[in-house]
Amino acid sequence: MFACIRCCFTAVAALAFTAAASTDVRSQGQDAVGFDLSVGYGHSAIRHDNGSFTDGVKVSFVSEYKDMMSRLATSHYYHACDERGVPSRWRQLKCQSIKSQRRLNRLLGQPESKEVKIISEQLSLLQTGTEALLDRTVDRVMVSYPPLRGLWEDDVVDAIRHTGLDHIPFSEDTNTVSSARAAIAANGLGMCDHYTDPLACWDETYHMKWRVVLAIEYTKDTLIVTLTDMKGIHDVTDNFSEVCIECGAESEIKHLDPSFYWPHLRNKILALPTAHRVPVTNVVLYGEAAPDTEFQENLIKALGNVQDERGEPISIGNPNDSQKVLSRRTKNLGLLDSGIHVQIVDPVVAPARGAAELAKRRLDAPTDDRGKKLPI
Repeated sequence: MFACIRCCFTAVAALAFTAAASTDVRSQGQDAVGFDLSVGYGHSAIRHDNGSFTDGVKVSFVSEYKDMMSRLATSHYYHACDERGVPSRWRQLKCQSIKSQRRLNRLLGQPESKEVKIISEQLSLLQTGTEALLDRTVDRVMVSYPPLRGLWEDDVVDAIRHTGLDHIPFSEDTNTVSSARAAIAANGLGMCDHYTDPLACWDETYHMKWRVVLAIEYTKDTLIVTLTDMKGIHDVTDNFSEVCIECGAESEIKHLDPSFYWPHLRNKILALPTAHRVPVTNVVLYGEAAPDTEFQENLIKALGNVQDERGEPISIGNPNDSQKVLSRRTKNLGLLDSGIHVQIVDPVVAPARGAAELAKRRLDAPTDDRGKKLPI
């Protein structure tokens, strides 16, 4: 299934970039801000115009937010208006009712939903902290968030606007970006170097190899595993996620029965590669608890069962950045002996940094002859 539609992306990309107008309308000379919403905390990052980053603030969110995210993570159903759900007449009527109520709430100056209210309150904390750090106003952001079944992207977008921020969309066709894809971007996978030159960027993307990326978020509250088949950062054919609330680093199961917890966690990591029978080529590791030694040891045990079918080592993160430093950091874990090269952009801030980078590229992107930003 992963390979069946890969050939379409080359033709689509070629047409998109060929349609670029000669007039290059960009917003260069400005910084871009990214926020990431995890299940238990949020982080901000700033991508400066000179290519450097400032890792912003980390905010631990209130219990009301954590309870909401846990509820949305364990939901058996998609939101009634979520396009990921199975179409039905009942869902259509339910969605119409929800949208009518949201429009009324908006006219009354109220949050569109209780989820919007809770998320916007946490975004306000990130905005306030980031503005204090930068000593200037933050007025627009790109926000990444986890792929929870019950979380509807419109609630995130409306929360951004309710906070008083302008929302920077991921692309013309995709409004939001997941934490997994933002972390992948922070690790440099699928990112072209000449992103302000459409033809050069397309050529780079054309020569990139297809990857099956396993993105693993490990925090105090949860484990989220995302399997992505991709080439360029915009060329994603399939995206599957597995969320395990009881697998967090501070879960009750871990403390009460470690002999059950660690095999259970390894099985969750393996669930998607096993179910879809695809060779994993890259692993991106992120989240506040990702540097934990015991977690990484169990991760390596799990990864031994999903080695690339060609027998090549799995690269964790971007294999081109800071290899010597990170190799020394992980030497005592025995990771080098296993043949796996561990490469990690700071796992706590990686999704926020990726969101900031994607926001910068979006702001600087040239437009086509219809005034639409090109995906670069």
